[in-house]
Amino acid sequence: MTPQSVIRLKRDGGELPEAAIKEFVSGAVDGSWSRGQIGAMLMALFQKGLSLEETRVLLEQMLHSGEVLDMEGIDTPVADKHSTGGVGDKISLVLAPLAAACGLAVPMLSGRGLGHTGGTLDKLESIPGFKVFLNSRELRKQVETIGCVIAGQTESIVPADKILYAMRDETSTVEHPSLVAASILSKKLAEGLDALLLDVKFGRGAFFEKFEDAEFLAQLMVDLGKAAGCRVGAWLTCMDAPLGRAVGNAVEVEECISIMKGEGPDQLADFICELVAGMLFLAGKDSSLESALEHARARLADGSALDRFRSMVAMQGGDVAIIESPEKLPQARVIHEVLYEESKPAWVRDVDARKVAEIVLETGAGRRNADDDIQHGSGISGLVCIGERIEPGDLLARIHAENSEQLEAWSTQLASAVSFSDEPVEPASLIIKQIM
Repeated sequence: MTPQSVIRLKRDGGELPEAAIKEFVSGAVDGSWSRGQIGAMLMALFQKGLSLEETRVLLEQMLHSGEVLDMEGIDTPVADKHSTGGVGDKISLVLAPLAAACGLAVPMLSGRGLGHTGGTLDKLESIPGFKVFLNSRELRKQVETIGCVIAGQTESIVPADKILYAMRDETSTVEHPSLVAASILSKKLAEGLDALLLDVKFGRGAFFEKFEDAEFLAQLMVDLGKAAGCRVGAWLTCMDAPLGRAVGNAVEVEECISIMKGEGPDQLADFICELVAGMLFLAGKDSSLESALEHARARLADGSALDRFRSMVAMQGGDVAIIESPEKLPQARVIHEVLYEESKPAWVRDVDARKVAEIVLETGAGRRNADDDIQHGSGISGLVCIGERIEPGDLLARIHAENSEQLEAWSTQLASAVSFSDEPVEPASLIIKQIM
């Protein structure tokens, strides 16, 4: 089939046969399809939609457009978690070593941040010397040695996704659930997984704001993953408020170390344990979610997760001194405290994740365009959490920045992101629905 005939078939609402989808993906990778043809095809897919079978074939062709990691012979279940992105989403930095401490092999391939959502690689690169790009042999060796690795996607893994995602970004065809699902799952299944837990977020700070949209994507990915032979589950989680007290890069690394030392925040620590429990259950390591949760909590409490994190940092060339001396992480030139200025005590009712993310972007801790540089020391720390009681003069948050020019405006924005109640507030569970 020619590119024109494939595009025409989908443009006119037809069902693409496997050969047509194979032609599209291979043509995008080998350069036989022009940029204009790739863009036209993506727009046709976006406008006319994909059936479940078309999406399954697209996923399969993308997955096998490059190398799949060889995890054969590893004597523990191979599992991972993927988050659709949020504000303060530092989960992976604790989850990977904790899951490894619980007996899983975790070959986590992660990405960078863009827009209001942060990136795991950006956070790890705030650790001096930390190497985020490893070859396939190094990835496997580290998983065999310590049970976990967090690294960037290599050039040889799912090259189709690199090309198609960049074009989706250029052509405003990012949000279609079938395209999102094929992109996410092709990268995750290329890790050679036995089990995968999806953290699909919805709310103000998420890619999908509406629960119904996130639920549709979650179910689609569970169905596709199972069809591909992987045990997949999805947790639908609320992303209206930031996760934890820190949003940025170095500030989030420091918070993760605090969590692994047992210093909280408690709700975030327990959320991480619940996600690890889901991985353990899906991988068959524990017979129930309840026993898996006890398992994860025990390994976090006894310091096993911190030990694995230390080993991971060391094996990837990072300075392990940051664990005991977080001041060795990048520091912003200016740290400004924003205080609660009302005249009476209150309870924190809400923290708007999107407003907080916008401030963090403006400090330089995030990127609006893929090629933007970031300031690893910038961001927000000490942020109040929902349900906390606060007195006049107490800290709302600290703003970390390279200059003080916009501090007054940022302080006003931050104060407006937090709302209060005269009555005690009980924090809601972050996990709204589980799909297995």
